[in-house]
Amino acid sequence: MDTIEIRRPKMDDNEQLNQFFSKVISDTFAKEGLAELLDDINNEIETKKQYLLGDWASNGENRYFC
Repeated sequence: MDTIEIRRPKMDDNEQLNQFFSKVISDTFAKEGLAELLDDINNEIETKKQYLLGDWASNGENRYFC
């Protein structure tokens, strides 16, 4: 079994988190029958990326990921 660690994201996690956002958001839209809403999917992914950058820029003061 894998070990799970819950912690604030590190800058080294950026690429993996961006891949995670893309997979999860795309899958969720598809399961809801909304896979054709590509602009909405891309906007949602970009929003999550910006939240992550905001978290890092504020050193967690502006928390978007808890």
